[in-house]
Amino acid sequence: MAIKSEQRNSSERAATVGFMAAGVAHEINNPLSIISGYAELILRQLVRSDHDPASLAEAAQGLRIIRDEAFRCKEITQKLLSLATAAARRHEPVSLGRVAQDVAEMVRGLKRFSDRRVVLAIDEPPGRLSVLGNRNEIKQVLLNLTVNALEATQPHRGEVRVQVRRPGGAWVELIVSDNGRGMTHRVLERVFEPFFSAKHSPRGGEHGTGLGLSITRTIVDSHGGEIHAESAGPGRGSRFIVRLPATPGVPLAG
Repeated sequence: MAIKSEQRNSSERAATVGFMAAGVAHEINNPLSIISGYAELILRQLVRSDHDPASLAEAAQGLRIIRDEAFRCKEITQKLLSLATAAARRHEPVSLGRVAQDVAEMVRGLKRFSDRRVVLAIDEPPGRLSVLGNRNEIKQVLLNLTVNALEATQPHRGEVRVQVRRPGGAWVELIVSDNGRGMTHRVLERVFEPFFSAKHSPRGGEHGTGLGLSITRTIVDSHGGEIHAESAGPGRGSRFIVRLPATPGVPLAG
């Protein structure tokens, strides 16, 4: 019995390590895609710029994004090192509006989504859309949702709308909607489960890992928020709504 118990514990530990490794790999994949995409863009700009000031300014902005995303990869790997301690993550006021602007700018620069539109709708000044949390984790939530939405849409017809609003005093809402493939009732029931994925590639590319939305929900839960998904059905688009507690003391507009 003791041997079987030890084997079971060993299997459980192996499964946990495997889940953590897959989760970290998934989280790092998005910033690495941004880094590689902007690196390719900058190389093209520098080759044809002939020291043109506008092209050099765009290249400099791309390098700043690469720097920021590289540091974000570093922070993700540092999370693993901090798991052995009980240190709490630092939470501070974060403007959800400004995070949305940063993410929209990043994904618009990705070559693989250049044939799709990203529309940003911020209903109030970004400073009034403040939540208390970890900026990089909140950025990861929005990036996961935005990239998922873009991947669900069709080339040349795809549109993703990112909306940030404050409908009430206690909450700030982030809504990511698309006009893509939509979801069945069965997919909606399981969409946040670890390792569940409804992604398909018509060109034989990689399927989803099924971890992005699970990680997203975990981050939202850790911030005292909530997330849910909606869809009118296959071919009718999807919508993800994230609600996070507003930073105390930040008043509503008007």
